[in-house]
Amino acid sequence: MNEPSTSIWKRQIIPELGVFRFFRWLFSWRMIRRYLFCLACLVTLLALFYAEENWRGRHAWEKYKREAIARGEQFNVSAFIPPTVPDDQNFAATPFFASLFDFKPGTQEARDTNATRRFAEFQSHHYPSPAAAESKAPKATPVNSWVRHQPNLPFWYSEFVQSTNKVSHSASDLALTNASPQEAARDIMTALAFANPVLDEIRTTSQRPASRFNIRYENDDPAAILLPHLAGLKEITVILQTRAFAELTLGQTNEAFDDLILSLRMTDALKDEPIIISQLVRSAQLNIAILPIYQGLVDHQWTEPQLRALQEKLEHFDFCNDGQRALQSERVFFGGGIFEFLRHAPSNYKLLFFVSGAPDDQLGGNSISGQAIGFGMAIAPKGWSYFEQLNYTRTYGDLLLPIIDSENRRINPALCAKADQQLGGELKRSPRKLFFHHQVFSALLLPALANIVQKTARTQTAADETVLACALERYRLAHGQFPETLDALMPQFISQLPHDVINGQSYHYRLTSDGQFVLYSVGWNETDDGGTVATTTTGSTDFKNGDWVWQYPTR
Repeated sequence: MNEPSTSIWKRQIIPELGVFRFFRWLFSWRMIRRYLFCLACLVTLLALFYAEENWRGRHAWEKYKREAIARGEQFNVSAFIPPTVPDDQNFAATPFFASLFDFKPGTQEARDTNATRRFAEFQSHHYPSPAAAESKAPKATPVNSWVRHQPNLPFWYSEFVQSTNKVSHSASDLALTNASPQEAARDIMTALAFANPVLDEIRTTSQRPASRFNIRYENDDPAAILLPHLAGLKEITVILQTRAFAELTLGQTNEAFDDLILSLRMTDALKDEPIIISQLVRSAQLNIAILPIYQGLVDHQWTEPQLRALQEKLEHFDFCNDGQRALQSERVFFGGGIFEFLRHAPSNYKLLFFVSGAPDDQLGGNSISGQAIGFGMAIAPKGWSYFEQLNYTRTYGDLLLPIIDSENRRINPALCAKADQQLGGELKRSPRKLFFHHQVFSALLLPALANIVQKTARTQTAADETVLACALERYRLAHGQFPETLDALMPQFISQLPHDVINGQSYHYRLTSDGQFVLYSVGWNETDDGGTVATTTTGSTDFKNGDWVWQYPTR
């Protein structure tokens, strides 16, 4: 019978040497020298691999950048940073905001804590806000894509009192709800009086021609740059909106007009900031400001000079150009800056924490976590970060930047859908594939950017339709009725008609049987739905479907 097969170690070497002699041989100087030689070979191979990958990644990135610069693309970060402005010409130099950026040298730590406390105390004030009460308002089918409800000042103020007193449905709350709009408006103005010193300060400096907040653009880590002014600007815009509604209700049209002009100036204060979040806040500010303008148009409260001034202010906004510039800047300033920071400071493992902050479903949704991907990239050859940067920059440039045509003031939903589809297909791979195909950053950052262009399109449309609405109201004041066509507005009431940013054609316009009009863009679906506003299940506007409509309630 054949002897069972065993290894040569069990059959010959171990029995002959014995366990002790075997281990002494295993760790003899002769064997250790062999181990060291093998280790040296392995380290040498690993060093050669890292050196080769580092060279290959950097070479590929530099080649791509040279070719892109030859095509006219900009990769110089300083080209996107707005120049400094003297304080006497700078709206942002008002003490309320300037104190937020008065840092100790070499830090982003406030020098004057009293000044920052003043800002914090301002933000901590509770005040009547239309947005706070909107979620509790009854659902209604909107006729305007940007206006969900007509202002109900008694309801707003009762919600404010109820939330302040922490009492539900008290007799005083019911009395407030039944108060007249004028009574509620006076109470709202009293509640907003805390903001008067800040508004007076800002109103004075709003006459300055430029606006440049002292943001620390030179910070090594772009993701760590502080932007404390954004929340303050938006909050003040909401306060001005609420004041304007109350003032219109009280018949104080001039005061409401002054607040809206200041609100539009606040919106323009972020125009030159090369940061996408700043442009998104700016879009929100404009949408907040146009609601009181709309209400004044509904009630025919604006005078001809006021309408002309509002129209001129709104004509100044070019969100297509500003959005495109912000996208270009984000690719170089933020995206490129993150890569440079990680390459020059790998010991702090910023990449590990940056990637680990992403949900697993953004990295393919399998069992490999973001932490594992982050750790892998932290110990990978530095050249792989160049491959990541190349893929991120190329995909950004090929898919996202062409969606906005700033020269022709067009935004292409079809290109956006194509980008979404390609990003969804290529970048929703497993984390392992994303890692070895050098697309981790692309998967994390690019999908969110595709939605920004839609917000840019609808904000530009809001500005355009408000401009046309002001011109139409000026025509009505002059002729007693709205015109049959938009062409009748030129040249007396508008020098040039804006075109629909979606398809490049004229905005749709028609008169209604009650003497009003319907004005609309074909919207994101690029289809003429006859001026229909699509809504979601919550009653808000569905901007992906239907038309983007400016219309007044039926009287």
